[in-house]
Amino acid sequence: MRPEKFAFEEEYKKRLKEASFLVLTDYSGLSAGSMDQLRRELEKLEAGYIVVKNRLLQRAIKNVYPDHDFSRPRGPSALAWTKKDAAGLAGILSRFQDQKGSPRVVTAIWEGRRLEAGDVMRLAFLPSRPVLLSQVIAGVQVPITGLVTSLSQILAGLVFVLKAIKEKKSS
Repeated sequence: MRPEKFAFEEEYKKRLKEASFLVLTDYSGLSAGSMDQLRRELEKLEAGYIVVKNRLLQRAIKNVYPDHDFSRPRGPSALAWTKKDAAGLAGILSRFQDQKGSPRVVTAIWEGRRLEAGDVMRLAFLPSRPVLLSQVIAGVQVPITGLVTSLSQILAGLVFVLKAIKEKKSS
């Protein structure tokens, strides 16, 4: 294998190992300007997007995920990845596909599991991580607030009873 191809394959292996979420896309129909715009939006999420050589990517995938059966991609392919926000990455790809018609999701790998294109699109509609965290906090906060309110009402009732007893004894 030529040294430059070996370097490409090693770069793909590095991306596959580091990222928690990878999306293989078909970027046909995406202009250079649109691709730059997509890369800029992905950089805000600490994500990336590179054009890949299909055969070399297939070899890298078999090396990193030997137990998985991934079919060889066809056509012009690019790999999107992130270490953090899978829903954010899926959302950006979904929005670009809706607006520009490309890139089209082919398959994805999330935490070592293969996802189909439909799964990635469903993931795109999840709220972002900060929104999900705030929803969890709100869900935990409501019962605690109810508990505090109930306990304060019990204490207030006890105070009223003690005050009534004091008034009865003093009269």
